[in-house]
Amino acid sequence: MAFCKFCGRQLTEGEVCNCQNQQNSQFNGTNNGFNNQYQDGGDVQSESKGKKKLVLISAGIAVVFIIILSLLSALIVGSSYKRPFNKIVRGINKNDIELILEQFATEDMMDEIKEEVEKQYDGEWNDFCDDAEDGMEEIKEYLEDDFGKNVKFSVDFVDKKDAKKREIKNIEKLYKTIDKDIEIKKAYKVKVELQIEGKDDDDDIKLNLYSVNIKDEGWKLMIDNEIISDLQNDIEDLIDTDIYEDIIDDII
Repeated sequence: MAFCKFCGRQLTEGEVCNCQNQQNSQFNGTNNGFNNQYQDGGDVQSESKGKKKLVLISAGIAVVFIIILSLLSALIVGSSYKRPFNKIVRGINKNDIELILEQFATEDMMDEIKEEVEKQYDGEWNDFCDDAEDGMEEIKEYLEDDFGKNVKFSVDFVDKKDAKKREIKNIEKLYKTIDKDIEIKKAYKVKVELQIEGKDDDDDIKLNLYSVNIKDEGWKLMIDNEIISDLQNDIEDLIDTDIYEDIIDDII
């Protein structure tokens, strides 16, 4: 014989008591099951939200890196026109004539220069470079009389502006006589100060040169006839004309 555990009423076989306490018990059991199911679903939802949040954070970090890299790229490209100037200064300080020439000449131009030197110069290319570097050393020794020991060169960038189409056309025309395939992608007219500094004194030469981005070659320095004339006058003003001509004659 069975009895209801809540109200104590006697029950027939298989009967379920319908007292209030029994009904409350059934409701609570159903509700607990629902709550457990909801809790499990909440864990799944929480995990899903966590993954989405992680993806968003990762995407945000990636965007930040892209922006930073883009800015760095712009800075590098923007300043690369300075590289030939800096390499020339390094070449002057180290007496490396070939490094200096490479900043003005494309590969085809360098081949033409070497071929011409070997035709006209009594010796090989390396001999010419040695004599040119000896001439540079003589100039430095002469400058030491005015500036003191340990004469060094450096460059300051004063201004730059986009070269005009006419200027670019004239440069291409001048240089295509040596390298017919030359193609200028970008060109700046750059004003710099080539500074000379020794232990006792310093001075500078103001120069206007074209820094030119050549297809498949990178940035090179180029000059036109007007710049060549101005540059030669500046050098002759800095160094006694007779000494300057003697040095050039020794090289050539």
